[in-house]
Amino acid sequence: MQNITPYIATICLGAMLFFSFVTAPLIFGKLPSRQAGLLIRAVFPWYYSILGAITAASVIAGVLIGSPGIAVSTVVLIGFALALFVLMPAINRARDRVLEGDAGAESRFRNLHLASVVVNAAQLCLLLYVSAGLLS
Repeated sequence: MQNITPYIATICLGAMLFFSFVTAPLIFGKLPSRQAGLLIRAVFPWYYSILGAITAASVIAGVLIGSPGIAVSTVVLIGFALALFVLMPAINRARDRVLEGDAGAESRFRNLHLASVVVNAAQLCLLLYVSAGLLS
């Protein structure tokens, strides 16, 4: 059986790029800030869960067929879990505190958001690396 890990990585990479460069900018460009934030808050659990499930399938398939991309895909999967279960709830709590007028929460929100951007960027780079296996 052919190594499917790069194909699955490419699907995730494409979905992440589309969300980052098309969907999110459209949401924030077309909706008032408060509504955009609420919509993004509703979308992110689905985003992380679906991409996490696809990545988990890649890891499982990689284990079954002995794929060389298992380790990298596992790190990407951990990133989705971290974002879904740790960063996103903390970001939402910090944002709620900001909206309630807690000026001190702004810094925490910015730092947590930056951490989520860093995780996302690292995942993109790792997925690009695995996807490049299609070219070799």
